[in-house]
Amino acid sequence: CLLILLRIATTGEKVIYEIAPLINWEVMIRIEYLSYTMVIPLFYMFVRRLYPEDLSKLYEKTVNIISAIVIASILFTPVKIFSYTPILYQGIVALTAILILIGLIKAVTRKRDDALFMLFGYFMLFAISINDILFYNKVLNTVFLMPFGLFIIVFVNAMTLSKRFSNSFSTIEALTEELRSINIELEKKVEERTREVLMQKSKIEKQALVLKETNKKIISLSKFKDSMTHMIVHDLKNPLNTIINASVMNDIPEKDKIIHEAGREMNNLVMNMLDVYKYENTTMHISKVDVYLKDLIEDAINDVRFLGKMRDVVFKTKVIETIKVDIDKGIMHRVLVNILTNAIKFSPIAGIVEVSTEIENGEFVKISIKDNGPGIRADRIKTIFDRFQAEAQTDSLIMSTGLGLNFCKLAVKSHGGGITVESVEMQGSTFTISIPLPDKNQINQSTIKTVTQNQQNEYVLDSNDIKDILPYIDTLKNFEVYQVSDILNVLNNLNTFESPNIKNWVSEVTDAVLLCQQEKYTDLLNLKK
Repeated sequence: CLLILLRIATTGEKVIYEIAPLINWEVMIRIEYLSYTMVIPLFYMFVRRLYPEDLSKLYEKTVNIISAIVIASILFTPVKIFSYTPILYQGIVALTAILILIGLIKAVTRKRDDALFMLFGYFMLFAISINDILFYNKVLNTVFLMPFGLFIIVFVNAMTLSKRFSNSFSTIEALTEELRSINIELEKKVEERTREVLMQKSKIEKQALVLKETNKKIISLSKFKDSMTHMIVHDLKNPLNTIINASVMNDIPEKDKIIHEAGREMNNLVMNMLDVYKYENTTMHISKVDVYLKDLIEDAINDVRFLGKMRDVVFKTKVIETIKVDIDKGIMHRVLVNILTNAIKFSPIAGIVEVSTEIENGEFVKISIKDNGPGIRADRIKTIFDRFQAEAQTDSLIMSTGLGLNFCKLAVKSHGGGITVESVEMQGSTFTISIPLPDKNQINQSTIKTVTQNQQNEYVLDSNDIKDILPYIDTLKNFEVYQVSDILNVLNNLNTFESPNIKNWVSEVTDAVLLCQQEKYTDLLNLKK
């Protein structure tokens, strides 16, 4: 536009003198020639920017180089020299005009935007340019029309550019609206995905907690399995050791009794396991009969008396003799045997197990079995009757799977009663069984009988006895309690002594060996008096 303005101002009526009357004539001529020369490459570049696929890029570079040479001659040569450049430059102008015309025709045929309108404007400029060339060369006797042609092309270009800007603005608005819609949609999708991610996170966290708890249970069950295997093996090992040890003792009067009691102990353990699994989810069927309470307790004590003797346990009973209970005798007998067995096992050597009965509220009779063992930890009181609540003590004999207590709970519950435990650590435990009374009138006729049984064998070794057996004791100290054959060979040599105290001492050592009681065996060898 600036070049067109300068071209108009320096040609025709030379309006430039009205604007700058003092301008040098030579400068004005240079401006006139420069505006003419520079407009050709610039216009070609402009049209090519509008339709880049329809006009040659190579020609653009060529015309720029030629125009640069012509412009340099206008700037640096005298007027009498560069005034001939338009004659030489006319060929470039004509060729450029033809190429632009061809390019616009291509654009029209290819239905480019605004190509037809541009072709019209350019055709007018092209026709005017032909007129001016012929007029300049005195071929036609017309007038110089280039200002009008430039006005037309500027107008067409302005309209084309404004339309393109308008279309671009409309496109931008449409794209902006589309972008806004897309952003809203994306925000919704992001929000939805965020909710999904949060939900998945919540699910994963819940699953992680479940897996964590499951893992804890698996670890706990694995430890429990190992512990139970050890406990069950240990519970079976003790009576098996007793049977093995007794089988090699030829001159033991109670050999058969020892083997029988050990077998009964293993059978009781197996029955407890079977019954716990059998009655855990089903009702225990019982056949009730009237039984004197004292007979039930005495029978149970008789069944564990030998086990008590092996640990030198003293039984003390305080039982109501005339009370009858309506129970399944076999099941309740096993309940008492289980609790008494635990009391013996958890009692110290030469401990005391007390059995007592009393009436509760005129409706129940309570059987209490108390030991003076190590007691039960407070954190295990609530779970002591659950299945497989294993407990172990330092004494190698004292270890139990807890199956017996779980069976006791199921059995007593099936009779409409209950079982509880009270314990103080290092002072012992008391298990209490409550059984409903079938006849309330028998309470007034009850009598209580107190009995102490299973007193420990008494022996006092005098100085002569100690002198006689001391060499044998030194030999026995070289053996562990499980070396049965070696120990028995030494003890057989002591049978030649007539002293009752020595015989009682030998009997105690034999009992300790039978039950693998290392602690008792060691105490006896230290001549406990």
